[in-house]
Amino acid sequence: MESVTKAVEKKIGASMPERFGLVLDGWTQGTEHYMVVYGCFETASGPQYPMLSLPLFMDEPNDR
Repeated sequence: MESVTKAVEKKIGASMPERFGLVLDGWTQGTEHYMVVYGCFETASGPQYPMLSLPLFMDEPNDR
């Protein structure tokens, strides 16, 4: 799975320009809190919004 992650990171990184914006979004599902980070930039085919991060925030130290 780690090799897939590295391949996706490399592909997204190669497609992004040196300067780009960030879009932050978040939501809650039950007791789990999520926040996603997207990069945003224009290309000849239109705007692009690759997902850069999707961490899970936990309420309690023992949450898994």
